[in-house]
Amino acid sequence: MGGLGLHFPVSKSSNILDVNRISSTTVFYAGGGMNFVMSGNSYFQLTGEYGMFPPSNDVSTSLIAARAGMGFRF
Repeated sequence: MGGLGLHFPVSKSSNILDVNRISSTTVFYAGGGMNFVMSGNSYFQLTGEYGMFPPSNDVSTSLIAARAGMGFRF
């Protein structure tokens, strides 16, 4: 899987970054996942994602996310 996210900051306070340049940022995602059937009406889902924020002159940031959940058929 792949994706593109647009993130908006909750707070614009910082003691390291120039707060006038904090607005929104684009994140590029790559990841994968699987669904495991538990029964005819439910499944368990696992996904993992790696996100890359565009680097600045001083900072390079990335993230790793793991997600799990249950799904039910209606």
